[in-house]
Amino acid sequence: MSELVFGYVTFSSEREATKIGRAIIEENIAACVNLIGKIKSMYKWKDEIESDEEYAMIVKTTKSNKEDVKNNILNLHSYDTPCIVFFESESYSEGFYNWIKKMVESRK
Repeated sequence: MSELVFGYVTFSSEREATKIGRAIIEENIAACVNLIGKIKSMYKWKDEIESDEEYAMIVKTTKSNKEDVKNNILNLHSYDTPCIVFFESESYSEGFYNWIKKMVESRK
């Protein structure tokens, strides 16, 4: 089982994504985030099909920190039900994993 996990999160604005990304890095619960430019999202909300521009973020952290990352994002996020999903990595370079681990372990 992998210790390296990637989170996928969407936001209403680049400003919110940047603010929350910075917060989880400053807390040393994520080593890095990638902010992806505008994406077009379509979804059903209250029985209506909606279409909005959003911003996506990829969060790089360890399995042991994912709950802290999730809770931090939930506390800061403007959505009622934000998309926060984690995926375990099946394969990665040892050096990359060691860097991530070093960054998030510095909080202890």
